[in-house]
Amino acid sequence: SLRIAILLPSPGGGPGSLDYRPYIDTKMNSKSHYEVLGVEKDTPKDEIKKAFRKLSKETHPDVAGGAANTERFKQISEAHAVLSNDRKRRIYDADLNDWFNR
Repeated sequence: SLRIAILLPSPGGGPGSLDYRPYIDTKMNSKSHYEVLGVEKDTPKDEIKKAFRKLSKETHPDVAGGAANTERFKQISEAHAVLSNDRKRRIYDADLNDWFNR
């Protein structure tokens, strides 16, 4: 499934002040970043890095090949990029919580 990252102006920010906002599929057809990496929401960054490395070795297109593995590798890379960055992770968690509290 296609995932989209949306950049939105941050509150009170000037030009160039954009925040990463992950697009959350309204039908929730796709897995959360935590599910993609097989980790819990409270997992520390070093464990997220370990999970990413393990999964990326298994699915990297140069190693595993195939269209399915290529797509899976992209999902794993995106999940790692968001969850390993404190600011992006806070925004992602807030958006995820907002979705489930509707």
